[in-house]
Amino acid sequence: MVLSILLIIPASASVLPPSPDEIQNLRIVTSVDGVGGMSQDSKLSWSLSSEVLNANLFAVTNPDDEWDFIWVLGEEPPLNKDGEVQSHVTYSEKTNANMGVISYRKTSEVDTEPLLGAQYNVWNERQITFTGIDSGSLLSSEDLTMYNVGTCFPAALSVCPFTCCDDCGFIPASCSMIETGSNLDVSRVAAYIAGGVRNVNRVGDSDVFPPIPSVDGPALAKYRVQVTEMNPGKPSLGTVSTYLKITEKDSDFDCRNPQAIAPGKDLMQNLEISEFRNMKGSINLFDYQMNYQSRISPSAGCNV
Repeated sequence: MVLSILLIIPASASVLPPSPDEIQNLRIVTSVDGVGGMSQDSKLSWSLSSEVLNANLFAVTNPDDEWDFIWVLGEEPPLNKDGEVQSHVTYSEKTNANMGVISYRKTSEVDTEPLLGAQYNVWNERQITFTGIDSGSLLSSEDLTMYNVGTCFPAALSVCPFTCCDDCGFIPASCSMIETGSNLDVSRVAAYIAGGVRNVNRVGDSDVFPPIPSVDGPALAKYRVQVTEMNPGKPSLGTVSTYLKITEKDSDFDCRNPQAIAPGKDLMQNLEISEFRNMKGSINLFDYQMNYQSRISPSAGCNV
């Protein structure tokens, strides 16, 4: 059986938070060759805000000095109505090989700084070959999620001033989620699986609070599952499946409308995509490729 799919999804309009003051870079390489059993369990959870997480900061007049102000903590949710964006990324992988000949290669990378072009802040890449002995089998599952949400704020484009003016409009409140992943249940397989997300931008204007994010860089997600023959004329055996879920909600552009703070109250766009692919039996080729991009159109925030 042969299945080859290429899916490219353009959408709008995620705005990504800036990187934290402290930058982390992590790279893990795993290599396994052997006969018998192997287990691998990986989890990642990463939340990032242009303001603070799990609270809202507000400046109020100091009761002891009318020329001074103090910071007061407010509850979250909702997000700071004066303009806040957040990004939440999760990743998990669980692989168990039992009674077989296994070759397993995995590279995992996490980079918390803003990256240029089609680079990914979170990236995982695996190459697996397995041949079961007697009733030996390999089970592997992988899940990747990116959730971006933001309240309405003045436009912050490279071609615009960072503060609102007569020639600048507003970026609407929005929320978007992409979920993807795969499952293998096989007695023998040759598989390549890779995927990642871009979820960090540079800051646009740090002189105000909350800082205004830049919208020059899009949110990106990429995922590929490829199962091929072990050798010419010797297909992989078992079951392979993939899934994809996308939700995009965008509210009204007018930030002066209080309803625009919550995208669900006055939607401009509601995009939902759901897919599931499954193949069982002798697999000569299963190739699933997904590329996702969500960004603000340059014409959305400015009149130039």
